[in-house]
Amino acid sequence: MISKSDIEALIDLTGRHNKHELTACLVENVRKIAASSTIAVYEVFNTQGDRESADNPSGFVVRNTSNSVWLGEPVAQHEGFTECIATKQIVRLTRENPLSTRIIFPVRGARDPIGLLVIDCHSADAETLYMIEALSQVWRSQQFLLDRSEQDGLTGLLNRQALETRMPHLFGENPSSLEGTSGTPTCKCLAMLDLDKFKEVNDKFGHLFGDEVLVHFARLMNTSFRPYDDLFRYGGEEFVVILQNVEMEKALSILERFRNAVEMYDYPQVGQKTVSIGVVQIAAGQMPSTLLDRADKALYYAKQHGRNRICAYEHLVTSGQLQESDVSSGDVELF
Repeated sequence: MISKSDIEALIDLTGRHNKHELTACLVENVRKIAASSTIAVYEVFNTQGDRESADNPSGFVVRNTSNSVWLGEPVAQHEGFTECIATKQIVRLTRENPLSTRIIFPVRGARDPIGLLVIDCHSADAETLYMIEALSQVWRSQQFLLDRSEQDGLTGLLNRQALETRMPHLFGENPSSLEGTSGTPTCKCLAMLDLDKFKEVNDKFGHLFGDEVLVHFARLMNTSFRPYDDLFRYGGEEFVVILQNVEMEKALSILERFRNAVEMYDYPQVGQKTVSIGVVQIAAGQMPSTLLDRADKALYYAKQHGRNRICAYEHLVTSGQLQESDVSSGDVELF
């Protein structure tokens, strides 16, 4: 029988407007219902894109959402995950030592599962399972609504609002948030991308063709960057990429591959375009405003020195071409 506390748990989920708060709320309420010893939420990524589906999930990787950095693992490393993704059904596993039950709930996306709710508990009667599944479905619906609100209407990438709300998680305000489970530092880079001479497209061909260029550019981003990198449309023809688990040299290699893909692409009616990129290494404790300002300075340098190139802020400072800057949160209005 559904109790008042069960209803309150469902209502609690619908009142969360931040994805990390939403997941924390789910974990807290499921723990109350199931008296579970372990609850985890995993994001699911298809590294093969359209070339592979959940029917054959060998190309899928998973990440525990409690980690603020990329610590993805092949789905086959986790018992029951492959079956859950392939069947899109709840998987129940019994463990004998000690006696417990593992329940894996798929969180369904438009095509493939986009997440897994994993619960290890000592008792799981039918009523408990019913409430857990109800909570997981409300969680999924809220995730969908939040995804829609954070999506740029034209390109389908994350929007500027999403960058703002995800900043604490992405940038690592605490030093520990940029460490892996072993305590060793992990690396991220932030890149700002700007289509060169985009105004000429709008002036010559009209805004409709300009929008089409932006759509094709976003598709190139989706196919060029890794599925766990965060892609944002920052505004107009400017974009932001958060590259996970990379040092600067690796980031430059990834960005150079993308820059070349953009240069070689033939946009309908418009022809070829190029992109300029500024990139900065993310360090623990740095203000988001400082990081964005530094990436913007590197981007501006690239635009002023020939376009169609990538400039790393740290390299420009080391070579004396830029002076190191530090912007406090009160100095720049970002949004």
